[in-house]
Amino acid sequence: MRRIVLLLLVEWVLITGCQTGNMPAFNILLPDSSVVVRSEEIPSGKSIVFVYFKSDCAYCHEETQGLINKIEDFKSTLFYFVTTEDVVAAREYRDFYKLSRFENIKIGVDTAKFFPSNYNAGGTPVLVVFDRYKRLRGVYGGVMKADTLLQVLRKL
Repeated sequence: MRRIVLLLLVEWVLITGCQTGNMPAFNILLPDSSVVVRSEEIPSGKSIVFVYFKSDCAYCHEETQGLINKIEDFKSTLFYFVTTEDVVAAREYRDFYKLSRFENIKIGVDTAKFFPSNYNAGGTPVLVVFDRYKRLRGVYGGVMKADTLLQVLRKL
């Protein structure tokens, strides 16, 4: 039984944490319903973290609060909170956490469901981390403590 659990854990790490490649093309619809952020328009030069979330996910709320609590430590990181829910849900989530007050946080809707289909996002939250050159450095499922994410980003 231990062997099976260990093999599954190793497989999960290989699938989620060791992916590489350039940022693919996708779009994020911002909560105002008229502006679309295209991945190719996202500036390079800073680390980029996409947080795939669901508004009713307790773990997503924990992830968001943890990041907000340490936001001063993430000055050189751009965050894009992405959901496949509707624009209203994204807007409510943004307003609940007052995410608009942070220059390095954007929130939007993945209308094409790119994130769940391309990053094995069977659950939420999922953090998709790119370096400052827009190269994929890791995909992490579940809550990641802000300090752990900072350690990951410092190694980029």
